[in-house]
Amino acid sequence: GSNTVKTTDRNGYQGDNYTVTNSDGEYKFTQRIIPGNYIVRFIYGDGRTYDITENTLKYNGEDYKSTYVDYNYNAEWYNNTSLNGENSKAVDNEARRLKVMSYAVDVDGNKGKKLDLLDANIGGLSEEEKKTLTEEVIPSTWMCAETLKIKMPVDTDDQKDVRDELTVSNGNAPRTENTQFNNVNFGLMERPKTKLVLEKHITGLTVKPVASGVNLIANATADINKILEQGEGDQIQLEGQRDGLSATKSGRTNRGLWYLQTDTTELAQGADAYITYTYVIKNEGDEDYLNEDLIALYENDINGYVNKLSNLETEVKNAKKQVTGTAYTNGTYISNFYYTGHVAGKDTKVLASVEQIQEALNPKVTFVNSTTDFTKADRNVGNKYPYYNRDGELQENNNNIKEIITSKEETSKKLLQTGKTLKEINDKNEKKDFINNTMDTSKKLVVSVGLSASEIENGGVYDSYIAQVTHYTNAAGRRDQSTPANLSYVHSEDTGITLDKYNEEDEFWAETFRITKPTGEDKITPVQIAIITISAVAVLGVGIILIKKFVLKK
Repeated sequence: GSNTVKTTDRNGYQGDNYTVTNSDGEYKFTQRIIPGNYIVRFIYGDGRTYDITENTLKYNGEDYKSTYVDYNYNAEWYNNTSLNGENSKAVDNEARRLKVMSYAVDVDGNKGKKLDLLDANIGGLSEEEKKTLTEEVIPSTWMCAETLKIKMPVDTDDQKDVRDELTVSNGNAPRTENTQFNNVNFGLMERPKTKLVLEKHITGLTVKPVASGVNLIANATADINKILEQGEGDQIQLEGQRDGLSATKSGRTNRGLWYLQTDTTELAQGADAYITYTYVIKNEGDEDYLNEDLIALYENDINGYVNKLSNLETEVKNAKKQVTGTAYTNGTYISNFYYTGHVAGKDTKVLASVEQIQEALNPKVTFVNSTTDFTKADRNVGNKYPYYNRDGELQENNNNIKEIITSKEETSKKLLQTGKTLKEINDKNEKKDFINNTMDTSKKLVVSVGLSASEIENGGVYDSYIAQVTHYTNAAGRRDQSTPANLSYVHSEDTGITLDKYNEEDEFWAETFRITKPTGEDKITPVQIAIITISAVAVLGVGIILIKKFVLKK
């Protein structure tokens, strides 16, 4: 902070300045400051006037807000009697808050990196990063809070020294009760947090032999909602053709597995496996509220919403300056909840949306073009796609990766309210509403794998690589706890590395698919494979002949 008091004239120009020299933080209107009506404005997160310090960056307007108050924040005058005590006596300026919100509504990887500068050690930043911080981020995220109007009357006491412990000629203390306002404090609290969580799980597996007329080896599905109710490592309930198949759930501290054991003779001519992944987006952030009209605009037009927030700064300022008509009501746009922590009037839950998910595909699998929720792109030459090898060593470049898949950005996306976690809800109807309002399980990806007996003999393991959120929006303009598009590695061959070590909660890998022969089955040799293949062709040929004879007889 600073011990310099700066005043602003009504015309908007800089007024008088003076320095506070006492250790009690008193602001004295005794010299050069004329009697009149004043507000005390507290500015935080602004490094343009004073040196940028650790606290300047930490207590910024993006992550912090004024504390909830229990007095009438729309009153005209500062009432010293009702505002006794040491609680906060100022609330955030609504016009400025709307402007700050507009900066972090629509966040992709580039904007996410800029917002991360608020967490940085200023001394460790490059010159380019410092420039971005000082010229864009701080000017977009500083905040101010203000008291109600304080009426500062003419001091009628003729004593120059008005300390309470002194007495005047009649034995009383100097008359300072009308000119002293004690504990004009200001408190900060964290804004309600945004927390978009990504999960990805196998929900379908079909293994289809290439040979015609042969039954499916597997054709199993799993209900994604039931998977979400289970704990990490729990058995997944499977439906359909699931002979020899078992499944356990992936989590942040373990890698789950869909494990199929099958007779290798069934794969003599090969088979195709089709794996369906379902992506789960959950909003586990804190409850927050805005005016229902703002939420409606966010739902219908994200670009128009950002522009509206930015323009509202001027609209609200002008409305507050009006001296005739109905006085502007604080909380008109950012809600009563913002100021008091209590829902009232048109307060409506804040929504958020994941706009895009991306991941590098395991080179062992192939993107199925019939997938409607994702599109395929070639490898980005600017990304090396690092990974961990079996010894836990980070390898900077994975040359094998060829395909990158990205979810389609649709206009009719699902918008998520904040809420609890699914495990906390027991009521069936409440659970259904929760799933509909706070979760999106609509996105699916299908990949295919060509299987052979020899491949199963040598491994048959197909890992899911890590998916990540690369773009999100949030109506409150509150940055997410995770930074989009900052995945540090795409997969790990070291089974000791789990997601809780290096990954944020908007990054997740699904279960591994593994296929082997049953325990104790004799290995099948290449010669046997060839014989089986020839036999299969011979049988097929006989079948054709018989059919032809049958038709001729008819």
